[in-house]
Amino acid sequence: MSSVRPHIRHFRTGAIINGLADGDLCLVLGWSGDAGLAYVRAEEAGNGIEVAYAIPEEGTEVFFDFLSIPVDAPNPDNAHRFIDFLMEPAAIAEVTNQYFYPNGNKAAFEYVADEVRNDPNVYPPEELMQKLFPNLPRDHKTLSMLTRSWTRFKTGS
Repeated sequence: MSSVRPHIRHFRTGAIINGLADGDLCLVLGWSGDAGLAYVRAEEAGNGIEVAYAIPEEGTEVFFDFLSIPVDAPNPDNAHRFIDFLMEPAAIAEVTNQYFYPNGNKAAFEYVADEVRNDPNVYPPEELMQKLFPNLPRDHKTLSMLTRSWTRFKTGS
């Protein structure tokens, strides 16, 4: 692992969309939606940069977005209205079309653009879905080991 470290430019996930789209980065570890946005930005720029995203055939971590309302939220009724709006199939499909993150609302699927709906990196086929796994809570010992390993890798020490 230490042999590859000198070739890593940075660890800023927020910078990968433009870095890919501009051709400043050639390989990143990131989320499917970020790769989708980078692809669109490169296309819009007409700069000849091709952005591709691939899920490892062995599988990878899958994540889930969720919305929550803090107990002391100043406007919980508005928060509920917003969540209700996002549950409308056409509304959440537009979010998927814009940001390339799939949504779990089955009724929304018909509103998702064909190029997004048919992209296996946005909606992986069932055989690949079986290889995806959630990031489950870890015990303290495992978290400490992961934190130490990641810190050593990032600092190169």
